[in-house]
Amino acid sequence: MDKDGRLDVTAFMTPAMLDDVRAGTLSVDCAPAFQRAIDAASARDRSTLMAGQRLYVPGGRYLIGSPLKYVWRDDEGVADDGDMRRLTMEGDGSANVVLFYAGPATGSAFEVRAHKAARGDAPSLRLAISGLRLRRSQDFHRTGTGLKLNGVEGVMLNDVEISGFNTNIDAVDTLRFDANNAHILGGSIGINARGQSFTSPNVYTFNACNLSGNGDTAARFEGGCNIAFRSCCFEGNGSAASKGAAILFRDGPAQGGASTHIDSCYFENNLVSAEVVFDWTTADSGTVKLTACTFQRTDTDRVSPHIAFRSLKGSLLAHIDSCAFKSFGAYRPSSARPAIVTSGDRSDLTFTACYFQNSVEAPPLRNGSGRLIAGGGWAA
Repeated sequence: MDKDGRLDVTAFMTPAMLDDVRAGTLSVDCAPAFQRAIDAASARDRSTLMAGQRLYVPGGRYLIGSPLKYVWRDDEGVADDGDMRRLTMEGDGSANVVLFYAGPATGSAFEVRAHKAARGDAPSLRLAISGLRLRRSQDFHRTGTGLKLNGVEGVMLNDVEISGFNTNIDAVDTLRFDANNAHILGGSIGINARGQSFTSPNVYTFNACNLSGNGDTAARFEGGCNIAFRSCCFEGNGSAASKGAAILFRDGPAQGGASTHIDSCYFENNLVSAEVVFDWTTADSGTVKLTACTFQRTDTDRVSPHIAFRSLKGSLLAHIDSCAFKSFGAYRPSSARPAIVTSGDRSDLTFTACYFQNSVEAPPLRNGSGRLIAGGGWAA
């Protein structure tokens, strides 16, 4: 334990591991040391009344050759009845700490799983990670899962990068999620959040995050509510105009009524079915809002529709306010490439103060304002 009361992961490392980290050669597997440190910091062998400790990771390059797990609470049936053995992992900053995962092509680099007790006894496991990067080794690019969450009540990521996996973050039955200055990059799917037996995604916030370079979808939510993106960047996601999205909302909010708020976000060079997709096939109704977002088209090779709305059963009420739809460079406007597309008959869209640089691609609004009821045409 250091002077700040933290456990230092290097205290669990062998001399060979320490020498390798100092040299930065990534030739000695540090996973056994990290696993021992995670168990110790989460107080696995202590009383349920005791609290866990902060796990500190100093600056350096660490080879992680096998999966890391914080699943003993589920394996041992810890039902969160006053239990305080949780995990906080703090690195020396994402610019300084990199964990290179070279484990199996399937499975997860780091799995966190809570015990889901009898119905009504919700897990309250919380996890906080800050100041580090978890990267998939280039030899296994876009395979496996980076951070796998199951039954976690609250997750906090701050100054964290997770990149290069098939799925960078897989969140199942994870209630609340808060990411600040996080980088979710270069996977096939950036984050995949859904319910299974406990809860749908409920109150997820992304502040000043970068979700770019993902080969299929940067952020995917099924039946989530109160999902917020603020000042985030979505660039270079997707690989085919017929699939994927920068953000995909599959089905209306199963809990609550507000699906999402996307505010002051930037979208460019995404080659997907549409950059923001609302594809609601259930009877769950709800609202969505986009404010002050910029959507850019730079050439005719990456010209996905900016926003797509489809609702077949539940009512989808959308407000698009002060958003800008622009193009530059080699791009040439065309009526064959509308900025916004709709299908189904349950969408009701309202626009206020939006700017469409290319009127041929815009809905016929008056002074940037108007309303569309899917299947019923536009109204000023």
